[in-house]
Amino acid sequence: MTGFPHAIVIGALASIIVLFGLFQKNRAWILGGMFLSLSTHSPMITFTAGAAGAIVPSDAVAFVLLLGILFHGFNGMTSPVVPSWRKPYIIVAIIWVLSVILIASWNMPDLAQTYGWKVKSVLPLPLNVQITGFRLFRIGLLTSFFLVVPKLSIDEQIFHKVLICFWRVAVCLSIAQILNRLGVVDLGLNTRAFFERFGLGNYTLGYTKSATNRILFMGFFIALSLAYIRKLSKGLYIASAILMVASILIGGSRGGIVGLVAGMMILAVRVRMRYLLPVFFSAVVLAGVGLFIVNKYQPEALERFDVFFGVERQTGRIEVAKWTLEYLGDEPHVLLTGVGFMNYAYALKPVGAIREHAHNDILTCLTELGLIGLAVFLWWLVSLGKSIWSSGRKEIGQERWISACINAAFIGLSVVMLVETTFYPAGQSMSLVRLEIMLFGVFVAYHIQKQAAEQEYLYYYDDDYDDDYDYDYDYQESEAELNAYYI
Repeated sequence: MTGFPHAIVIGALASIIVLFGLFQKNRAWILGGMFLSLSTHSPMITFTAGAAGAIVPSDAVAFVLLLGILFHGFNGMTSPVVPSWRKPYIIVAIIWVLSVILIASWNMPDLAQTYGWKVKSVLPLPLNVQITGFRLFRIGLLTSFFLVVPKLSIDEQIFHKVLICFWRVAVCLSIAQILNRLGVVDLGLNTRAFFERFGLGNYTLGYTKSATNRILFMGFFIALSLAYIRKLSKGLYIASAILMVASILIGGSRGGIVGLVAGMMILAVRVRMRYLLPVFFSAVVLAGVGLFIVNKYQPEALERFDVFFGVERQTGRIEVAKWTLEYLGDEPHVLLTGVGFMNYAYALKPVGAIREHAHNDILTCLTELGLIGLAVFLWWLVSLGKSIWSSGRKEIGQERWISACINAAFIGLSVVMLVETTFYPAGQSMSLVRLEIMLFGVFVAYHIQKQAAEQEYLYYYDDDYDDDYDYDYDYQESEAELNAYYI
């Protein structure tokens, strides 16, 4: 049941691989180690019974990356071309830090009683101070991924390796979830405290069920893109895509099904409009087959669909949204200040909320950061979406298909964020957010670096070159460094 032994091994191994990559200036090793750490969300060690004090393998790797940033370990592996979405993210991170220090640390009730869990005190300091320290450290660890990924120099070979690494993570989670949900073997691999609180069937390799299925529908579209790239292995990737769909359906995830269908619609629009109706019909059939499979293997999961038909349940998304809106109505000053980053559960406990987030990125962000924080978060999200949508839009063949698949995954997540925490790091979603930025960050970095190289080539060698085109990136180096990089 416990996730400690395998998590410690994976965290240590992944950290060593990343450290080796830093010393050898090998980007493939660094990215490979990062993905290995994200293959599980089980805690290596935890200082609290909840998620606040849990250290997972990707945290260990993030710490190594942070040391690399501080001691210039990435020299010779970075590009001077930086995506435009990086700047709003840095502002979001600054707001998180200020929110934790100025608001969250002073807005916590008795932590030991918030969930009825015993919170372990590891230092002779007040719990508020300890939790504040954990949160600041966690922001730094999350930010290290966001600072490293968009700056790494990404070529086609590295980009394809990233797709394969993500696919491997998704395949492992697919198999583990099927075995876990059918009762073949217990592969939840999280701490006993989490199982006692949320139930045995809600975890797979340490990931929550909702996070697992979001990774799986992203993996579904990655499998489709790899089936196009690697012709000789097309059957393997198509089979893995079917496996991921089966795992989502057996898992009974509403968000996974919604994200998969939304992504398929975008894929049809992005590739060819004449495929829209066939894909829509396939999506309807898939939904029907999905309900049949869920009813066969997890009949109790159908009860969770009642929130869409007006039946209120204490754990339903609509009920949690009502709690949140009522709280904001009773405490209007929260719209200005927020209750503090990662403070949703503590703030809403008096009105009955027993969740770490609102199951909605917008509501969670609004409650924790206020209107200003929400505006900056949406600015970052729109900037990231714009970069993803524009990348590869002028390509043909293989590049166009990959771009369509990545866009489908992003739009699917954008829909699911209305019913689950997806892009906003709340509760146990840190590893999920890191996986998302690994996929989308590398995709955007690859395309803007490719565009920049083509732009520089045309500038020097094409007399008819027109530099009025609006590219979605910034230069952060001097002209001499740029010339040395491209020439």
